[in-house]
Amino acid sequence: MIAGSVALIALSIINPGMSIAVYQNIVITSQMLQGIGVTVALSATAGLLNPTPLDPSNIGPQGQLPVQSPNPLWRICYGIFQFAGAITFVDGPILNWAGTGSGLVCNNQYVHRVHTLTAHQIAGFLAVVIDGQTYNFGTDLVLLTNANNSNGQAGPPGMWAFISNSNPWSGQIFFEFDCGDPGNANQPFPGLQSNATWLGIPFGSTRWTAKCLQRGRSKVHVFLHYVAGNNSAPWGPLGGAPQPYVLTNGRVPIVEFKIAGRIIRDYRVVTAWQPGATYSQFNYVLATGADFLLDIFVQQNASGVSAGNAPNFAGIGPGALVSDGTCLWQNCGTPFYAAGSGFTALNDPRGTKLGGPGGTILIADAWQGSAIVPLNLVIEAPIGWLQQATAVSGPTGLLRPNFSTVAGSGPTDGGVTWTCLGRSQYATCLPDNDGTQNQGGFSNPALVIADYLQTPKNQFGLGATLTADSIDSVIAAANICDEPVVIEVF
Repeated sequence: MIAGSVALIALSIINPGMSIAVYQNIVITSQMLQGIGVTVALSATAGLLNPTPLDPSNIGPQGQLPVQSPNPLWRICYGIFQFAGAITFVDGPILNWAGTGSGLVCNNQYVHRVHTLTAHQIAGFLAVVIDGQTYNFGTDLVLLTNANNSNGQAGPPGMWAFISNSNPWSGQIFFEFDCGDPGNANQPFPGLQSNATWLGIPFGSTRWTAKCLQRGRSKVHVFLHYVAGNNSAPWGPLGGAPQPYVLTNGRVPIVEFKIAGRIIRDYRVVTAWQPGATYSQFNYVLATGADFLLDIFVQQNASGVSAGNAPNFAGIGPGALVSDGTCLWQNCGTPFYAAGSGFTALNDPRGTKLGGPGGTILIADAWQGSAIVPLNLVIEAPIGWLQQATAVSGPTGLLRPNFSTVAGSGPTDGGVTWTCLGRSQYATCLPDNDGTQNQGGFSNPALVIADYLQTPKNQFGLGATLTADSIDSVIAAANICDEPVVIEVF
């Protein structure tokens, strides 16, 4: 049980209907919260009952909230879930495309929708489900580029789409994904901006303005294209397949998304320098450097033992070295983490961010394709693991490499060689190879509750600060939650 300075029991009394989604449809109810066994003043929960947006200007035009279905603005998901979210933006139908004239019906029409999923950044997208059928990334859904979209007939570059004519949705439905990275101040959906063009024809929305970022919330742009299909059409539904639009025999499909939920901290990962500790090459510690930032210091010697007193990390700038017993530390600057880094774009045709089992998971880590990276740059990829650029002769590759999770090893990525430094501060998010469980516990109940306790009130949490004793309890509980349990079937 978690012994903390702030408890959820008071909240469960105030709001007995409250629940938190955790993993595979498991829900922490108010009755379960009352069993956590910690105490709190009722005032600690006051702000939670009437939360306010972190930045209202990023919700929609003029900061307006969609009053019909505001729940996704506060939905919290830990672990793996599948749902449609709520439609928070719609524009269309457009009847004037390709010069058909005002209000005239034509065979090329489209409509934009934005499905808002959660109130926070997520770890990635696992699949798209259309009318109950699951479609995987990399095999079914492909990131469109200038090279693979059949001279522009498949769809706009930078969108995810079906390029096989055997698929009834080919040329009819397209996607842009945003994990809700709060560090990304750019437009999440280039294909939704008013200056977006396809085959030289504008198809974006003038209603999706610079205010429409929904920053810090995961979401998907669904672009539905109506085109009358037949067996001789070069693209589009063949043999009278369903049309993704409401004209004639068409209809709007039911679209859902399978996601890997919120990125959470794993308190079991030790990042502070320790006296008299053995550090192998490529082990790291986090400390404030001469740049006044929390930098990463990487051990350079084959093996070493730290001294009794900490070295002067605060006097060491990025790139410089400092001796420590038989260790030699190099300041490699501030790492780029997946959470809040702004480096998690998922629709860049210069780099396909697919990883995990079979390369079918759209991972929102800090890797970017076709990018120039400096020597010794450290990124988090996949979520839960740090990688250092130990050799650089050119930009990164087009396809996301299969990153190592063993310290001291790593792949070649275009002109960059990455070396794994070990676990990051965040819980790992990739499913096991059988796709049934999670490595590292980003749905670990103890870590989930700790994350909820410490998340600021103006987002969705209690805004508490855990004491050292509380963190020890979280670590102990997290270890128990990670123990395998044998279920016997009789």
